[in-house]
Amino acid sequence: MYFDGTMITVKASLEDAAPNCEEDCGIHIHEGASCESVTAQSVSVQNPWVTSGVAVYTSNYKGKGKANFMINVPGTTYEDNIGKVVIVHDKDGGRYACGVLSTEKAENCKM
Repeated sequence: MYFDGTMITVKASLEDAAPNCEEDCGIHIHEGASCESVTAQSVSVQNPWVTSGVAVYTSNYKGKGKANFMINVPGTTYEDNIGKVVIVHDKDGGRYACGVLSTEKAENCKM
């Protein structure tokens, strides 16, 4: 993830993501700060994340996929998002994987 003002660029390679996604599975920053429970993850931080076809990824039948998109999230900055969770959703909107945004490289994030 790259931040430039209120623009967020997401470029991701996914392993073991939800399978068979054709730009109908989402990746969103949520308000929560922990992946321990759904309550701790909270809801999407801004409405642009849930706009159809914007914050999405594609994957094959094995769950190997990629995401590459830019989104404008007014009222939020890089600093605002550190420590928040990123949720990878399946086709039905279910939470498939979770990770916490950090200034350091993470290894594997799995729900």
